Amino acid sequence: MKSFENIDVKSVKEAVGLLRKFQQQKKSAAVVGGGSEYLQLMKDHVAEPDYLVNLKSIPGLDYIKEERGGFRIGALAKLAEIEEHPAIKEKLLILSDAAGEAGPGRGRRRPRGPAARLPPRA
Repeated sequence: MKSFENIDVKSVKEAVGLLRKFQQQKKSAAVVGGGSEYLQLMKDHVAEPDYLVNLKSIPGLDYIKEERGGFRIGALAKLAEIEEHPAIKEKLLILSDAAGEAGPGRGRRRPRGPAARLPPRA
């Protein structure tokens, strides 16, 4: 795995500033929210950034808010929380279903909605 620098940022403004700086320097950077899955990509040489900008240290990015006829979902909202959010399940079932299928070790969920009427895959 290529060497890299992990940077725990304290604000969105700091993260954006660093990303601009790295772009100007022609350096590669990836934004992560913890990064354990991304590290596997790096070990497999699928991704080789110079920097990891970790958002996990920024407080308050794990929100799910319904507003103005839609939803605002923070960068650190957990897939399980998106999947189980009552308003998302009611108004945006496709997003709830997608969140249940995404991520490592996922995809074992029982289908809902129209997909529940389909025969099981062989």
